[in-house]
Amino acid sequence: MSNYETDSEDSYQSDDSDINFIPGYIMENSELVKNSDDDSSVEELNMGLAYADEPLADEEWLANYNRQEKERLEIEEKLCKRLDGSVQLSEWCKCGNCGVELLTNGNECYCCCELEGCEEAMNREEVIKDLEVEGVQNAKCVTQHPGFNPVCLQKWSLKQASDRYKTKNKDKYKQIKTQERFLRSISYREFTRLIYGFLGNRRIPLPSCAYTAIRKTFPIDKEEHFVGYSDDSD
Repeated sequence: MSNYETDSEDSYQSDDSDINFIPGYIMENSELVKNSDDDSSVEELNMGLAYADEPLADEEWLANYNRQEKERLEIEEKLCKRLDGSVQLSEWCKCGNCGVELLTNGNECYCCCELEGCEEAMNREEVIKDLEVEGVQNAKCVTQHPGFNPVCLQKWSLKQASDRYKTKNKDKYKQIKTQERFLRSISYREFTRLIYGFLGNRRIPLPSCAYTAIRKTFPIDKEEHFVGYSDDSD
């Protein structure tokens, strides 16, 4: 992935590693303790002693971890079904502007009405007043936010905004591939700042409606290697 730009704001990460490591904890190995007197297990025991100062995961912590992992997998399955059409768009899109044609993975299959940050942004007093001036009442979709078009969809606004962003390597953000890809990547970040404010190193996927509007405005080239939302993006 480029050091300077990415079209992504993830392919959701699979949990297929050989070791499911939990930072700060080790799992108690009863077999290791039982066989510790056996010469053949001396090496294994010594390896275990290397983590002797690490706290053991107690039953309560493990139960909480397993519950969170189950919830994560359930959410992942739900989002994947939205993407592949197993769950109809009408069943989860409440704003009327979502779509899956331009999405690349399940993490992008949220309606803005599901995301608290989007709802809070649309209920800000200044936003409501500006919408009233425009003659818009009871706006449902975050793409109706009065700042969405000028901040996220205008080429020159995005070019100016690019100066404030840097990659994880602290390099200045600049265009090295197509202009549309560059503008999309800046637009994702501008949307996040518009709706959530400054998040530091945190990454939050956009709702489907926002992805759709941005990718329609700055189309994906047919020969472009397209990358969807990624927590590891620069």
